[in-house]
Formats: sequence, structure tokens, C-alpha cells
Amino acid sequence: MGGFRLLAEYAVPLDGIDEPTLAEFAAYWRRKAGKRSFATRDDISPGDLVDGLGSIRIAMIEPDGGFRFRLYGSKSTNPDQVDMTGKTTKDYADREFAALVERHYGMVAADGIGRCWHIVGAVDEGRYEYQRVVLPLSYSGTEMDALIVKSARIKNEALRWES
Repeated sequence: MGGFRLLAEYAVPLDGIDEPTLAEFAAYWRRKAGKRSFATRDDISPGDLVDGLGSIRIAMIEPDGGFRFRLYGSKSTNPDQVDMTGKTTKDYADREFAALVERHYGMVAADGIGRCWHIVGAVDEGRYEYQRVVLPLSYSGTEMDALIVKSARIKNEALRWES
């Protein structure tokens, strides 16, 4: 599989997300972050997210600015259909998809501001839409050193891989 093509993308304000699972995920993160600009890993309880754990990724921010997946949920999909746990965004075989992920993650890593995007893409002639939320996370408790990410499919037309 492969051949991802970005057709369009739109920024969606975190308080304007209309996809219910992503809106709740962003609200949960806000509650856990409180007055901080990030939530800590200790704030996030897998038990609170049990219904959506499969579509969550945690990416560590590497010293060189890259991103290594500490967790890649079993329902997280990419054009390569590969479990990326332990791998970096540079390990995506589909470089156009990798560039989109790296750009989105890089924006949040650069300024610590969580974001959501509505993405319209195509893979092997299958057009699809999804939304991706990328939020700052801290393992150290003192600085943002990771990102927590969740995606949700919006529309799939003739898509041959499962969400």
C-alpha cells in the first residue's frame, strides 16, 4: 500500500472540533493540563481513554527534532499499514504521508500549542478524510518532550484499508 496524496487540509480550532471522539479527547487533555501548556504522562490515565486507546499515538520529541513513537495504537492506520511503535516518522515508507505527519508534529513541538487538522487525502485511488489532533505532553513533568495524538476517520470512499 502507499501512494498517499494530500488533497487538502484545514486547521480546526480545538474548541471547534465537531467529531465527537476528538472533541472529547481535546477536552480531556485540557482538563488534565489545567493551567499548564501541556498535560503530563502521569495525568493521562489509559482507563479514562479505554474506548479510544487504539487510535492514540504518543511520539517522543527527539533531540534532533524528529519524532519516535512510544505508542502506536492498534487502530492507528497509515498508508504503509505498519505498527510504528518504537520507530520514527522517518521510518514511514510513504514519504508524502511522513512529511505531513512531521510538519504537523513539528508545528506543535515548536510552540507547544495543540492543534487539529481536517485532512483530505487519497491512497491508491481511495479518497478519504480524517481529523488529527496533536497535543503537547510531558514525561519529565517540567517540559514538553512528547506529543499525544489521536485521529478519527470522517469519510472513506473505496478505501481498501481498515481504520
